[in-house]
This record gives sequence, structure tokens and C-alpha cells, in this order.
Amino acid sequence: MNELAEKAIGFYLDYLEASNAGDFLPVALKSYIDGRLGKLEDRLSSLSFRQSVEVDMMAGILADGFQFSEEDLRRRRAESVNNVKRTNGRISLEKYVRGAWEDEDEWQD
Repeated sequence: MNELAEKAIGFYLDYLEASNAGDFLPVALKSYIDGRLGKLEDRLSSLSFRQSVEVDMMAGILADGFQFSEEDLRRRRAESVNNVKRTNGRISLEKYVRGAWEDEDEWQD
């Protein structure tokens, strides 16, 4: 049992010292992982680009329709950062609007 533990620790230490995980992975497995990671990177890049286009469109529409002061923009940015952190990035227009309606109902009471 001690010999097995010593070999496992030795392997792990060698792995940590190696600069390339390819020394420990078979070539076929490494190629498969690299291919899958490449596809994931392409997919995430595409989604990020499309999301950025949508955000830019929305920002352009809002900027054309409303006049915001510098103070309004700073306050809104701080609120947005807090919202994203609080929801772990899962922002929903529906939930945001429902929250605004609930706030209005409370104010009118």
C-alpha cells in the first residue's frame, strides 16, 4: 500500500513540474480535448459577438430616445454591475419589468 501511495505522489509531483500535460496524456486523447475546446471557443466567441451586437443596438435606441446626464449613466452603471453580480449574470427583461411594476404598485399604495 505504501508503494502505491509513493508512486501516486511521485506521478503527481512529476505532473505538477511538467510544463506540458501532453507528457502524461495519450496523443489521441489530447487531440480530442483540443478539438472540443476549439469548438467550444468558437461557439462562445460567436455567442459573445451576437450578444454584443444586441446590446449595442439597444444602447443606440435608448441613447437616441432619451437624454441621460453623466450622473444618470454613472448611477445606472453601478446598479447594473450590482444586478449582474447578484444574479450571477442571469438577467431577464421579464423579471426586470415585473420588479419595476411591483415597485410602482408599492409606491402607489
